[in-house]
Amino acid sequence: MRLFLALAALAVPTGALVLSSSARPAAEARAAAADKYEVDLVHSSVLFRASHMGLSHTWGRFDKFSGSLTYDEKDPAACSVRLEVDAGSVNTGDAGRDGHLANNDFFSAKQFPKIRFASSKVSAAGEGKLKVDGELELLGIKKPLSFEITKVGAGEFPMDKSYRIGFDAQFTIDRTEFGMKYATGPGQPDPVLLMVSLEAIRK
Repeated sequence: MRLFLALAALAVPTGALVLSSSARPAAEARAAAADKYEVDLVHSSVLFRASHMGLSHTWGRFDKFSGSLTYDEKDPAACSVRLEVDAGSVNTGDAGRDGHLANNDFFSAKQFPKIRFASSKVSAAGEGKLKVDGELELLGIKKPLSFEITKVGAGEFPMDKSYRIGFDAQFTIDRTEFGMKYATGPGQPDPVLLMVSLEAIRK
């Protein structure tokens, strides 16, 4: 299974890199030289796996999201990623459950319609891999998040001659740390596995 990026927002614009003022000009020059990409929704996925009362696992996805990234194979510090997910697009294959997940017990999609991730630092993590540090925003709560992404491939897409690149990532978050505590006991964590598979088109 191709994985998200696992998150990943899973993206480039402002705020993608957090830098001191003295380092900013050099970093901006690197970012300007890096290739810019826009996530292709049709060929990308944001998936999750959550426990159902400790009895089994429920799998789901988000049907609507967008993102962008910059990538420089020779300069990881010039890379960045941003991802924005529509919380109300949660899809587990059951309309009743999806409606419950979108309400105030879980994603509170009307009050907090977007789930966001933006990188602050990208570094090398071995051949074909990058380590991404950034911030995840869920239910209006922002938490630091770090994970590895794996480059799947890159090249010209024969159907329209666009140049594309793909990444996979996966990571785990504790939903209770973001205030999502429905069906959990006091102080009881509830880890959720997130998987992101992104295909992006060079602009």
